[in-house]
Amino acid sequence: MSRARTVATPALHPGAMEHYVDGAAYDRRYEGRTEDIDFYGRVARDAKTILEYGAGTGRLTLPLARSGKKVLAVDLSSAMLRVLDERLTHEDKGVRARVVTQAADMRTFRTSRKFDLVVVGFHTFCHLYSRSDVVAFLARVHEHLAP
Repeated sequence: MSRARTVATPALHPGAMEHYVDGAAYDRRYEGRTEDIDFYGRVARDAKTILEYGAGTGRLTLPLARSGKKVLAVDLSSAMLRVLDERLTHEDKGVRARVVTQAADMRTFRTSRKFDLVVVGFHTFCHLYSRSDVVAFLARVHEHLAP
C-alpha cells in the first residue's frame, strides 16, 4: 500500500474548499447516495486498472477495489485522502493492496502508468472553472488512458 504525496496547487473556489476539509461530514452528507457507485461499478466491469480523479474519502474507490480493481485514487484534498487512508486500514489486505492514494491537482497530475479506465465521479469535473482547466484536465485523462 504505497502512499505517494505531492504538494497540490489549490484549484477549488474558496467556497467549495470548505466542503472538502471534513471527510466525516462529507461522508454523512452523501451516505445515502449509491446510484453513482452502482453506475461506476457497471462501467468498470471489464477494467482491471482505474485512475480515479476526485477520489475523496473513497465513496467509489473502495467499492471498485473490493470488486478486484486496482485503483489510483487522486484528490486535491489531503484531508479527504486521510479519511480514505484510515478507511483502508479497516479493509482486508487484498483491498489495501489494490489502492494507492495520491494528493495532486487533476489538471497537472502525471504518472507514467496507463489505465483501462479513468473516472471523475460525482461533481468533481464541475470544479474546473475555466476552459484552460478543462483542456488541461482532459489532456491528462487522454495521456493516462491505455489504448
